[in-house]
Amino acid sequence: EKEGIVERRQYPELPPRVEYALTDKGRDLLPLVEEMRCFGDRWLADGASAAVPA
Repeated sequence: EKEGIVERRQYPELPPRVEYALTDKGRDLLPLVEEMRCFGDRWLADGASAAVPA
């Protein structure tokens, strides 16, 4: 939200309800996120750990 990728909508209801939606900036990230998913499917498909050693 702080970076302008999502916007938050709060509704005056009980119980409280909040919804998040992608902004134009957030939607522009979708192709990158999809490519990262494809990379993970390809290279981590064998169950290898995604953890990075410290």
